[in-house]
Amino acid sequence: MNARAPGQAAVWRLAWLLALCYALLVLASLHPYWLDLTRIDDDARAHLLPYVLPPADRLGDSLLVDYARAYVPLGYRWLFQMAAIAMAPLVFSRILGALLLTATWALAGRVGAQLGGRAGGIAGLLLAVHSAFVLENGFGGMYRGFALPLLLGWLSLMLAGRRKSAWSLLPVMALLYPQAFLVAGPAAGVDLLLRLARAVRRTEPGRERALLLTAMVAGALAALALLPNLRRPAFFGPFVTAAEARCMPEWWRPHGRLKFFPQPGPLTQVGAALAYGLTGATTFAQPAGTDTRPPLAPTLAWGAGLLGLAALLRRLARGERRLRPAALLAGSALLLYAAARLSLFRLGWPDRFLDYPLAVGGLMAWPLAWGALPRRVRRGLPARVGAALALALPFALAYPLPGTARDLADDTSALQPLYRFIDAQLPTDALIAGWPDDGMDALPVYAHRAVLANAEMGQPMYRTYYDEVRERLEDSVRATMAFNADDPVFDRLRERWGVTHFLVEKRVFHPIRPPLIISPFRALARSVYDASDRERHLLYAPPPASRVYEDDTVILVDLSRLE
Repeated sequence: MNARAPGQAAVWRLAWLLALCYALLVLASLHPYWLDLTRIDDDARAHLLPYVLPPADRLGDSLLVDYARAYVPLGYRWLFQMAAIAMAPLVFSRILGALLLTATWALAGRVGAQLGGRAGGIAGLLLAVHSAFVLENGFGGMYRGFALPLLLGWLSLMLAGRRKSAWSLLPVMALLYPQAFLVAGPAAGVDLLLRLARAVRRTEPGRERALLLTAMVAGALAALALLPNLRRPAFFGPFVTAAEARCMPEWWRPHGRLKFFPQPGPLTQVGAALAYGLTGATTFAQPAGTDTRPPLAPTLAWGAGLLGLAALLRRLARGERRLRPAALLAGSALLLYAAARLSLFRLGWPDRFLDYPLAVGGLMAWPLAWGALPRRVRRGLPARVGAALALALPFALAYPLPGTARDLADDTSALQPLYRFIDAQLPTDALIAGWPDDGMDALPVYAHRAVLANAEMGQPMYRTYYDEVRERLEDSVRATMAFNADDPVFDRLRERWGVTHFLVEKRVFHPIRPPLIISPFRALARSVYDASDRERHLLYAPPPASRVYEDDTVILVDLSRLE
């Protein structure tokens, strides 16, 4: 046995080396994003909004900025404020994204090793590196990118028996990603109660005194960290209810603002959350001809979920109490998801409580199952071959290299000359309106000017806020399609909203139909667009005196000169 040890050690070192090489290969495949600042993730545009614009008192309008600032967690805001001393927010978001991604990979490897030994560690690392869900939630440097590393870090500390350190991590969760705290906090609380009850039964009530004190302090700090996110500005208005959402084409119709509505059934959502970690592809039904899911992804997801659950229950029944936090984390996620579905949006997006914890569960199913096998079985060739085949399934059924197989960010290079002109020539209090799509979404990040409205910030979660955003978006569409300068929409833009410039994208005036946008504004655009005689639309060819910038793709119009 001793003679074989050096050879076995060399095999394990080689396996770890190959896993690390795969991680570096995927990381290197993202080089277009790391090196090209004109590429930006669609959600990152909204998260960066509070940091890339001048102070609110120098803006032409601050509605979208105030909205973005209100839902950004306090800790995330602090990070960007401190980083602003040394670098631009866009650059810092790239660095933060790389750190979040590699931290998630490393922690997945560590938790895998805690659950399934060296083989489990390698499997955890490989599955996390291969997961498009991990990649998409980490690379952009968005605050939701903290969810997976924080949950994995908390689980790792609990598995190691370092409960005081795990409790100390909870306020960090509340600062950086509150939904992670709302899942891990109850799980930690139930674990603490079980430990206290056990100590009382053993007539050792003082045994957990230090842990109880740590939990009380950590809980108080976490509650303080959540206060800014619980205090909503008055202009938000009440939450949209489930009944109201059913009547809103922004959600409950094809091509609405959000793909999450109507909400799928709970079992479908659970399967999707498990699949995210393994394949990165949605398991929701897709329109005919557009389904891009890997084959058998739902089956793989449920198989992994049931495998992980069976392994967890077997190991708990075998007396491995250290795994209890993993079961409590999954239970907390399911209960919070159910509560969030019943009370739409009051706890946040319902799927946020499910996606990240169960994605961790999908990733850790293999290490859990491997660790559940008796040691003598694990040493046998049949078990090793079967385990290798099971590990290969996500790689066979999902994209081979998520970093290269998907377009992870929008390319704004065509609009960069326009953004540079706006940044250099327009006053800081300029307010720009335009067709509500990617060009308007990215404008604040690169041109550092406020926009009247855009699709990214058109979130119909709050009644009062969205009533105004809807009017702004409707006026943007109507102005694009207006037939003459006397149309009342231009007076509304100038006098009611304070718009100074209008951005015209030439591709909007398609000879057959305007480019597609989110509902219900898609229907509005089609109802007012004369495709057969597009030259009749005023902004198809704005008066030369009103144009302050023009290139092959866009025209920037000064509304004060539009006659």
